[in-house]
Amino acid sequence: MNRQASSSSRKFFSVLLSLGMLLAAETLGQAFYFARHFPKTYSQNYQPKTFTRFSIYGVYDYIPGVPVDLRGIGYPLNYLGVDQYGFVHNGYDRPLKEEDEIVLLLGGSTVEGRGASSNRNTIAATLERMLQGKFPGRPIRVLNGGRAGYFSYQELAFLAGKIPQLLKPRAVISLNGRNDADLPAGYADFGWKPNWKPYFDTLTRDVNRRILQVAHPLLEFREWLIAHSIIAGTLSRILRPAPPVSFYAPQEKSPRPEILSRAARAYLANHAVAHAAARTLGASYYAFLQPILLESQKPLTPEEKKIQEEWGKHYKGPFFWPALEIFYAEVLRQAGGMDFFHDLSRIFQKVPGKVYWDNCHYTDYGNELIARQILAEIVKDF
Repeated sequence: MNRQASSSSRKFFSVLLSLGMLLAAETLGQAFYFARHFPKTYSQNYQPKTFTRFSIYGVYDYIPGVPVDLRGIGYPLNYLGVDQYGFVHNGYDRPLKEEDEIVLLLGGSTVEGRGASSNRNTIAATLERMLQGKFPGRPIRVLNGGRAGYFSYQELAFLAGKIPQLLKPRAVISLNGRNDADLPAGYADFGWKPNWKPYFDTLTRDVNRRILQVAHPLLEFREWLIAHSIIAGTLSRILRPAPPVSFYAPQEKSPRPEILSRAARAYLANHAVAHAAARTLGASYYAFLQPILLESQKPLTPEEKKIQEEWGKHYKGPFFWPALEIFYAEVLRQAGGMDFFHDLSRIFQKVPGKVYWDNCHYTDYGNELIARQILAEIVKDF
């Protein structure tokens, strides 16, 4: 009897010791990871990101009145202010009035204002000041409809679905191209198709799993554990290795030219539909192909070349920037006859100053040059 009790005690203490060692390893791992990545880890993973919410018009949208949190990412400012309607404002929040002449500017994070030193120096805010200076006394407003990560399909959904519920713009301007080029460059051989992003699949799977009531508590707990536990996350990576590159894109070689051509066609098709959607609102529509960090578009400074090289390391081969070059060439080749489509990709060619903040976002000076070119195209409508 004593032997059995002694054996049971040893097993009990052995289990306790194992659990204690696991807890100690987990605690040390969390402490090491937190210390190594602080403050980036804290700002990105532990601070609640409550400035976005799900929307059927583009997948996500900004919460009215809640600033966009940019802490720890490396931009010149920590927050971008958001107004009472969910738009990144141009310096301060103010209500829309019935007499306002509204210009809606759509785009991704470059339009949103990443890289700008303040809300007052985004492309939208700069364009608004230019228009007001050109036409003093008129209540011209430029609304910043930029959303980080948006590509042309999401902008179209936002314009056609959400905007009619909020306002009636006089003009709609779309400035994009880089995000549309990113997708085939990174996923050409891994499921790329028009009007698609990888997280669309994840979102669809999770929503359908709940609608069809196939979610399982153990599965939910497992996913939570992998996301929050050092040990569980490490085991998951061992059992399910990450893609062969350190970034989100699994592409390993240059995308096939036909994929890039199809991507350019899909991009322009979204603009054609957006043009029709704007006209139903009684608005003029302008599409602008944005500048990107290519030697053919601007003689790169040593700093810009370093930025380009660093971004290229996210991919297994040196194909990312050449793929963007092909995409842009295809867009311009296929855009013939679209009188609302304008090429801004080369406006930095003879600019000596610093216009790029990083691999795709612009400085205040870059934003000003872009706003000036947009103004030159749309001024005749005012």
